[in-house]
Amino acid sequence: MFNILNSKANPWVNALKWREAVFMQAINLGNSYSFIERDNFDRPVRVVLLDPLRMRVKIKDSGEPEYTYTRNNGTPGTFNARQIFNLAGFGPDAYTGYPMVTLFREALRLGISMQTFSNSFISKGVHTSGIVHHPETLGDEAKQNLKKSITETYSGESEAGRVLVFEEGMTWTPFSMTMADAEFLGSRVFQIEEVARILNMPVHKLKVMNNTPRANIEHEQIGWLTDTLRPWSERMEIAVDTQLLTPIERKKGFSQHAMNQLQRGDMKTMMETQRIGRFAGIYSANKALENLGENPLDDDDIGNRLWQPSNMMNADSEAARSGGGSTGGTTGDGQGGDDNESKEMV
Repeated sequence: MFNILNSKANPWVNALKWREAVFMQAINLGNSYSFIERDNFDRPVRVVLLDPLRMRVKIKDSGEPEYTYTRNNGTPGTFNARQIFNLAGFGPDAYTGYPMVTLFREALRLGISMQTFSNSFISKGVHTSGIVHHPETLGDEAKQNLKKSITETYSGESEAGRVLVFEEGMTWTPFSMTMADAEFLGSRVFQIEEVARILNMPVHKLKVMNNTPRANIEHEQIGWLTDTLRPWSERMEIAVDTQLLTPIERKKGFSQHAMNQLQRGDMKTMMETQRIGRFAGIYSANKALENLGENPLDDDDIGNRLWQPSNMMNADSEAARSGGGSTGGTTGDGQGGDDNESKEMV
């Protein structure tokens, strides 16, 4: 399973692209499905991504899901739960998730419409849209020539903002909205914030920094990890454990995303954390190096050795109950000793 999740999902797709596509489908469409190919020992050997729009799920009376997938040639195929890897987002039941594209289509459509409007707004030279007044009465041909001349000279994004120059007593009356009148810029930022709310992520991750003090970015980053990434990570981890690991493998281990690398923004804080864990006897040197993204020490014996303060004692010992003990700790029966509960730093 480690090879499938970290190296090659199948002979044609690497693990990173497969996981990216799985999360994109689950977030946007509510569900992601992959076909699981297993060996004779029921162990997965490859996973192949499927199109969620061509999948139908039926729940039997026993509660077991049955998957019907329409193949490229148009023929349906039926698969059981052991053959399909399903990552479902937040939804009404255990097998389907709500598609965000459908739930928030109006908000997304507004953002797309604003982008289309902005392109048209600029390409048509909105800064100079208005009426040209000529003191004389012009014929149809003269009107067309004047209109063509003004359009070619002042329209288009490369010509927007140029100064108009007229002859023969002509005057100009603008009538179109300006960017400020249309509250264009503010509405664009609002749409970005709306998308951030839909994805449950801090707005600075979408490169909007107007209302985010830089001093708070570190806490915003922590919120992004705990509120945005962690729920989806847990969904993926549980799906892998229950759908890709065998019952025997689940007794021996579990899948988990390595999130430590995403929390390495402040190196001083990271080093202080490793130091505290090291001297508390929680981390070995190799574990601290792993948390920092560094290679382990060449000497495994030294690298995996735990340290412990020499002035600690068994809290259940007679010496601890009597209020003290000799430096170096005591054994469980209250006598000073050199057992596993009291080790000097090495």
